[in-house]
Amino acid sequence: MSTLASKVDPTGNNSSSPACLVNQGPRLSVRYLVLILICAASASLFSLNFSTIHTTDSAPEWQDNIWPYREQEPWDISTDFPYPRLLEYDVEEGTWLRLDVHPTTGDIVFDMLGDVYCIPGDEQDRHSVARARPVLLGVPYDSDPHFSPEGDRIVFRSDAGLGVENIWVMAWCGCHEMDVRPTVALPRILDEQSNRLKREGRLGARRVTNETFRWVSDARFHPSGNKIIASKWYTSKITLSASEGWEYDVPSLSDEPQKPIRPQSGRRILGRTLPAGMTVDDYDNQQIGPEQFLWRSNDTLIYAKNVQDSYIISVGKDIHKGVYSIFSLNVTSGEEETLVDAFPGGASRPQLSRDGRTLAFVRRVRDHEVLVLKDLDTGTIHHVFDGLTYDLSSVWAPMGTYPSFAFTPTDDAIIIWGAGQIHRVPLASNRYGERVTGGTPYPIRFRAHVEMQMAETIRGGVDLLSLETQDSMRVHAFKELHIDDSGGRAVFQAAGVTVVQPIGSRDVISVPVLHGDHPYYSPSFVSGSSDLIAHCRWSDTGFSSFEIADLSSGIAYEIEEDCPRTIPCSRYFAGYEQTSKDCIVKTAGDR
Repeated sequence: MSTLASKVDPTGNNSSSPACLVNQGPRLSVRYLVLILICAASASLFSLNFSTIHTTDSAPEWQDNIWPYREQEPWDISTDFPYPRLLEYDVEEGTWLRLDVHPTTGDIVFDMLGDVYCIPGDEQDRHSVARARPVLLGVPYDSDPHFSPEGDRIVFRSDAGLGVENIWVMAWCGCHEMDVRPTVALPRILDEQSNRLKREGRLGARRVTNETFRWVSDARFHPSGNKIIASKWYTSKITLSASEGWEYDVPSLSDEPQKPIRPQSGRRILGRTLPAGMTVDDYDNQQIGPEQFLWRSNDTLIYAKNVQDSYIISVGKDIHKGVYSIFSLNVTSGEEETLVDAFPGGASRPQLSRDGRTLAFVRRVRDHEVLVLKDLDTGTIHHVFDGLTYDLSSVWAPMGTYPSFAFTPTDDAIIIWGAGQIHRVPLASNRYGERVTGGTPYPIRFRAHVEMQMAETIRGGVDLLSLETQDSMRVHAFKELHIDDSGGRAVFQAAGVTVVQPIGSRDVISVPVLHGDHPYYSPSFVSGSSDLIAHCRWSDTGFSSFEIADLSSGIAYEIEEDCPRTIPCSRYFAGYEQTSKDCIVKTAGDR
C-alpha cells in the first residue's frame, strides 16, 4: 500500500484557481469580490510549508533545584549487597527488544532482561538459529545499546553504581571479540573489582552522564561521534516523568584515567513547552516533552512528541486519531518542521536510513501495528510490514513507544522487533528511488543463555491466618486524620474503626456507634465541638449511611433514620464545614 503525499504550488498558480474571475471585466458584483478575497487568503494559507520557529519557552528560566530533598549516599548496586543465587535458562524469543545494527558489519545488538547481547552479521541466516553472544552481564540493568557512526564504540544505558540510570560508552570490537562467555579461559587480572568488571563486559566502559536523581535514556551519537543526544526524564510532585533533549560530550577511551564528571552535566538542546497562560512556576510539573531523538545532520534533530496532551498525560486517548507526531528541528536557526502528522494512527519511534532519505516509523492502521516509510524527498508514504506488536503511544511510555530498530548497512532491509522475534524486513527501490517492500519479512532466530544474579528473598515469617482471625489486633496504619477546633483531640480511622485520642495521651476515647459489626470511615469533628463526631457507616447492600456520635453522652444518632430518605443511595464521604451546616461528598462516577 502506498499513497502519494499531495503537493501545493508555492506560487499559488493552479488552473482551477478562482482567480481567473478577474478577467470578467470591471463590473464585478460584491459576491464575486468576497469570493476572490476568500480564495486569495486560502491560496496564501496553502502556500505555507508548515514550518515554525521553535521557542524555548520557560526552560531557561526554570531552576532544577528542588528535588531531591537530600543527596543520595554513594553506594554500588553490584557490591554493597550479596547476590548468592543464580538463575539460568535459555530463551529463543524476548519482549521489547531494543536494538541497533552495526554500520558496516551488520552485527545486531539488543537488550533483554537487563543484559546486552549480539548476533553476528555473518550468522543471520533464515534457516538456522544463531547464538546470541552476551556483551554485558551482571547485576546492573543495561539497555538501549547504540553504535557510533563509525561503529568503533557503543553507548548504552545502565544503572551501574548508584542505581540511577546513566549513559555509558565503551569500545566495540565485534560480536565474537566482545563475547563475555567465550569457549576459552580469560586471562586473570589481579584485583577483584577488575575481574568482576571483566566478567561483566564493562571493564573499559566509561561514564558519559552523572545523574544522581534525574535519569537518562535512548542515547544517540552525533554525526561527529564526539557527543550524544539523550532523553533526560524529570519527575516532580507528579511522578510520571517528562523528557527533554540533552546533549553530552563523549569521553575519550584512552588509557588515561577518566576525569570526574560533575553531577547534572550536559546542555539542554530541546526542553518542554508550556500551554498558553502558564508560567515558569508550572514548568516543574509539565508531563509532556520531546523524546526519541536522533540526528538528521550536524545541526538538525528528529524527534517525536505527544501532541494530544498539552500539560498532563491523559488516559483513554484515541490511538487511531493519533497521539504522537514526528518533527525536525534545526538547533541553529530554531526552525521546526512537522515531518509526519499524528493523524491517522500516530507516528512515533523515528529512524533514519543511512543515506538520510528515508524516515521509518511505526503507526496504528486499524487493528495492525505497521512499519511505515516516508521518502523525505518526495513525501511518499509506504507501508512495509504489519507484523509488529502494538505500540504504547496511548499511555506514559518512558521505555519508548516502540523498541528502537535500525536499517542495515546498505539500507536494503530494516531490523526490528515484533511479537517476540527479531525480524528482517527486506527493502527495494521503485523507479522514483523510493524505498518500498522488497520481499517477505522473516525472523532472525536466536538462542540466548540468560544469567540473573539474585538476592535472597525476604520472608517475614508472619502467621497471617492467625493474625486475621484473632479477636483483636494491633493496627499500624491510620488514615483520615482530623483535629478538633481546640487542637486537643484527634479523630482518625483505624481498620474500619473510628478512634478519638487526646493529643499527648496514650489513652483513646470510645466512639459510640449503632452497628458495631459494620466498618466506619471518613470521621471528622462537627464544627465548634470536641464531643460530636460525624462519620460514615458502610454496608454492601445499603452503601453509605451517616451517623453522629456524642462522646459526652455515649449516644449515636443516624441521620434521616426516621424521615423519608432525601440523600440518594450511593457512596459518600462525610465532610465538614466551618459553619453550622453539614457537608457530604459524593464519590466520582456515581450517579
